[in-house]
Amino acid sequence: MNTQLNDSLSQQWFTRFKYICVPLLEKSQLSAGTVATVLALLSNLEDTLLDANGTGFTLSQSLVSYIFFPLSTILRRNESSAIPDQILEKIFGVLAILCETWWWYCDIQIWDQIFKLSSSIIGGVEGKGKGKVRDDETKDAAARCLWAILRERRAEEAPKESPEELLHTRVSQLQAHSQSLQFIPILGQTINTLLLTAKSPYLPLQRISLKILRALHDQNRPRDVEQEGMGQWRHRCSEPWDPGARNCEVVRRRCIHPRGYRSECRGP
Repeated sequence: MNTQLNDSLSQQWFTRFKYICVPLLEKSQLSAGTVATVLALLSNLEDTLLDANGTGFTLSQSLVSYIFFPLSTILRRNESSAIPDQILEKIFGVLAILCETWWWYCDIQIWDQIFKLSSSIIGGVEGKGKGKVRDDETKDAAARCLWAILRERRAEEAPKESPEELLHTRVSQLQAHSQSLQFIPILGQTINTLLLTAKSPYLPLQRISLKILRALHDQNRPRDVEQEGMGQWRHRCSEPWDPGARNCEVVRRRCIHPRGYRSECRGP
């Protein structure tokens, strides 16, 4: 009986999402004439996801992938600089909701791409190194998406009927990836970016930046001295930060070596 009820609920929610995702996919190539419609569809999608969460309904892996597809298509078919801030803000809002569930089982490369996308928007580096200044609300949405894939999870948040060791396995997978030689430069650049946005006059962005920095600090503790790629940054940033201090700029610019190794922080 419970199985039949769950199947019925899943079908009902799938139908609701289908009515949004199909037209969203059809209008994934943005133009002056489609932006307003896409924005309305994304807002509807975000509201529907919140409604689903409010009822306690858990999105299946297949449904999450189904919802993600039109979002990824928009990002793939349009130059990043051509996507309006409001559209991008809504995309990140939807992604943040999806990632609360998707974190447990998405492919590592999907996690990696969401991290890079969020970081690039926060830092104003999109495409092939081309920068575009996004408004604070868009940066905040990107940061909240980043928080959704970085925040600490508890065992009781795991999907129902999942293996008991799922949390430990997932954390180990993500830590191994985030500490790889290929990812460390990205991690370092993201930290540098967050150190800047942590001083933003826009308080929501400032606060979420500080939360992410703390999460990165906690999740990337070196296992020994040789792996202390971020050790100097952590030491300095755990101390009260005085913007007028002589070595403040040096800490922000030089503590994270591009190759992930420790560099000494000296005064100018």
